[in-house]
Amino acid sequence: MGRQNGFNICGNTCQCQTGGPCWLAAFGAAAPDKTYSMKSVCFPALVVGAMLFGNLAQAQAVSGTMGVSASVGQSCSLSASPMAFGALTAGDTDIETTSVITLECSSNGTPTTVTLGNGDNVGTAPVRQMKSGINLIPYELYFGTTLATHDQVVAFDQAVGPTTSTFTVDITAKVTLPAGTPDGVYQDTILLKTTYTF
Repeated sequence: MGRQNGFNICGNTCQCQTGGPCWLAAFGAAAPDKTYSMKSVCFPALVVGAMLFGNLAQAQAVSGTMGVSASVGQSCSLSASPMAFGALTAGDTDIETTSVITLECSSNGTPTTVTLGNGDNVGTAPVRQMKSGINLIPYELYFGTTLATHDQVVAFDQAVGPTTSTFTVDITAKVTLPAGTPDGVYQDTILLKTTYTF
């Protein structure tokens, strides 16, 4: 009977003998009919794992930042409610209507005054004129509601304060319809101007 030797692979023994095949399970091959002297061989699981999975990509985590910003500009807008007399008829005298001029600022602006222009159809000061075709209707503007002054440059009603961003002033218009005024829609446009600081 031939000599037997064994080898160990991580606790599994393989016997080889003369006259019989020896399957080297660790290498997937058969040995010829010869006598072999084998030594114990053990591959640690860590080494085997490295050989099997060493080429697989590894997930990586990175971090960064994103900036968020905004800016608010300092500005003001000037507007006025419509100055509408409505329907006039012959003989109408001293018909009044009002408008509110409003200055709104994005932050606490400091306005000075507001200037009222002469309109599109300049008459003899302080008279302004509404126009329809070639026909005109004269009217007058007053600062406030007391008809006390025709000032072209008027002050706002609100005092400047640390939290004030809206300013208003009332303007009153008065008209007397001239005799024989033709029918039509009469209009005028007044330019408003103001200055302010922040």
